[in-house]
Amino acid sequence: MGSAFHYHSSITHIAPWEQKIYSRLFYNRAMFPATRIRNDLNRLYQQYATLAVTYIWEDLFRRRRREHVPWLEKEIRL
Repeated sequence: MGSAFHYHSSITHIAPWEQKIYSRLFYNRAMFPATRIRNDLNRLYQQYATLAVTYIWEDLFRRRRREHVPWLEKEIRL
C-alpha cells in the first residue's frame, strides 16, 4: 500500500481478505460483492481511491490500537 502515496488511481482489484474487511466496515455485512465495493469506492473517491483506502486502513488499525474491534480481530488473526 505504500505505493499509493506516489500516485493517484482508481481501484482495479479487491482481494478476498480486503473484501471481508470492507464488507464489515462499509456495509456492516459479513460479505459484500467485491465488484460493488470497488465501484462504490471508485465512485466516492474517484481518481484518489487508492490513496483514500490507504488512509482508511491506517485509521482502522489506529482504531484497533485504541479499542477492541471484535470483528476485525477475527479477520486479521494477529
